[in-house]
Amino acid sequence: MPAPFPGMNPYLEDPTIWRGFHHGFAEEIRAQLNQTLSFGYYADLEVHRVLPETEQHKLRTIQVRRTDTHQLVTAIEILSPYNKRGDWLDLYRAKRWRLIRSDVHLVELDLLRGGSRPGPELQNPPIITDYVILLNRYNPDGNKRRSEIWPVALSEPLPACPIPLLPPDPDTVLALNDVMANVYERSAYGRRLDYSQPVPPPPLRLEMEDWLTEHLKTNSS
Repeated sequence: MPAPFPGMNPYLEDPTIWRGFHHGFAEEIRAQLNQTLSFGYYADLEVHRVLPETEQHKLRTIQVRRTDTHQLVTAIEILSPYNKRGDWLDLYRAKRWRLIRSDVHLVELDLLRGGSRPGPELQNPPIITDYVILLNRYNPDGNKRRSEIWPVALSEPLPACPIPLLPPDPDTVLALNDVMANVYERSAYGRRLDYSQPVPPPPLRLEMEDWLTEHLKTNSS
């Protein structure tokens, strides 16, 4: 059963679902990149463990590396609730700062409406949206790094995100909507998610509440 949303599915934000989705989404990104990257690069996963309260959770970063030297070129972070709140937000911001101070490109995929957005690029002024895709490019010429930001509403498809490589190689493209569709189908979320129930917290923005009511009504008829 295809996903009933044009892009991110807010029902996947349920804490009982998110952990498995986070894992599957990272694996699917790695698989798609390894199909599209040239022979000089490969994508792999780095797994870090966090211990919020008394539980252990695994967070995954997709890394694009050079094939010959294994140099890290681009880090792709799928933000999790633990990256967006409390002490874990501070730790992630420190990691983010280290990456931005290095010669590594950073891609952040924030597919969670709750919590704090870690990047200062999104705070001044605040970007009011549901989801955010952010690319912070390293500039090998020594000029200032720059961020490219895609605000994504619940009612919109996810963008095709450029993934920078080393010059003179052009960006490859990560088709996030294809990733989402593949994960939704392979994980059988169509059988597992109950769309008659309210969307998991936090509350939707008012305009998205109205959109969702009409959207689900249309897709269920």
